[in-house]
Amino acid sequence: MSDMLVDSHYKVEKKTMMTNFCRMMTYRVTAILLLLHVTLPAAAYPVTPSLPNVSGEPYAIQQAKPYAVYDVSPPSGVPGRAYPINIISHDPDRTDITEKTAIFAPGGISVSDVRIVTSNGLSAKITIPDDTPLGRVQLLLKDKDGTTGKIIGVAEFDVTSVAQSPIPPGLDPEVDIMWGVMAKDVVRHNFGKKIAKHYYGIQLGIGNNSGFDLQIASVGFRLPLITNIKNIVPTNSYRATRGTLERQQELGGRAFALNSLKTAGILLTSFLPFWHAVGPAANAARFADILNGPVVTGFERIVPDTIISNLTRLDDQTLRDGLIVKNNSQIRTTVFVAKQLLDIARDEGVSDNAPTRYLREENKRNLDYREDPQYVNLRLGEIVLIGQPIKYLNRLQVIKTAEGGPVTPPPIEQILRLLSKEQKGNL
Repeated sequence: MSDMLVDSHYKVEKKTMMTNFCRMMTYRVTAILLLLHVTLPAAAYPVTPSLPNVSGEPYAIQQAKPYAVYDVSPPSGVPGRAYPINIISHDPDRTDITEKTAIFAPGGISVSDVRIVTSNGLSAKITIPDDTPLGRVQLLLKDKDGTTGKIIGVAEFDVTSVAQSPIPPGLDPEVDIMWGVMAKDVVRHNFGKKIAKHYYGIQLGIGNNSGFDLQIASVGFRLPLITNIKNIVPTNSYRATRGTLERQQELGGRAFALNSLKTAGILLTSFLPFWHAVGPAANAARFADILNGPVVTGFERIVPDTIISNLTRLDDQTLRDGLIVKNNSQIRTTVFVAKQLLDIARDEGVSDNAPTRYLREENKRNLDYREDPQYVNLRLGEIVLIGQPIKYLNRLQVIKTAEGGPVTPPPIEQILRLLSKEQKGNL
């Protein structure tokens, strides 16, 4: 009986605790909902930061105007010299330059004799110190002298180790390039069958009127957007292209046929002792002589080895590392692009919307677009030329002396003390 009372009391107490817990959770959830109901509208209300009213309209944001770009003539100079310069704006309609316009230059470059040429240009004299670091500096144009002047434009000036050479009058400093894909047969005639099979040959004409000797570092192509290739495709290196031609010389069809004939002649000569009959032995010996002599010689004359001349033309015409284009000159060179990089299908250009490139529609359908120079030109897209002006620097010769300085011999008395009696007697 007492156990039943205890159990009943426990159940009532447990039920009371559960009721209090539920009531407490209800109160808390209700309080959270009320808090969210009050704070959410205030948080969602757009709050505009307080900004200075500079344009007459509330909360207007003024954006800084971009600086005007000016051209400098001459565009470069060497340390330790003074240059008269002209600074002209790109925009002929700009009239920012006034009598108060000042020029500020970094790197210790001093500016003097600032004069107005036109409403959008001025002249000055700059002096470049000997210790000015090489590189491009920005000449700042301000509306007045002093620290309170505002920048109205910038002009870029190059400090180089060598002065710019003259260029033809009336021309701006520039580097121009003309290029075109070579026909497959032309590539095969000049560089061999293997090169024509695996590469597109591209002839380049590079003209340099920049005022500096230009060293060509690399040539690449930015393919059209339809190819989904975003990186610049580089041309093949000279050494890799030469390796393809050397492989043809070692393992090509001509090398295989000639080596097979020579091997057959050697084997036949080695088996001559096994011919016991006089007549068959004489015939076998005569046949071995013919195979080792006239047959091999005739094959070499009928199928000459063109690899040597192909390698010579490859050395003479291909773009090499460090090619230099002199100022006011032009060169012609050849680069190669692997055909697998473009991955052109045979009938890829059938759907091209420019049928006027071909005389008849049936020619367009039967054309192999993998070897069509005009279509390969379209697929290569835009050429990218990477080069840099050559900077001639004085060479310094460094001579390392012996560590510890010169060696001083010990005095003669110290030497005599170290010698034995016999050695002293010999002296």
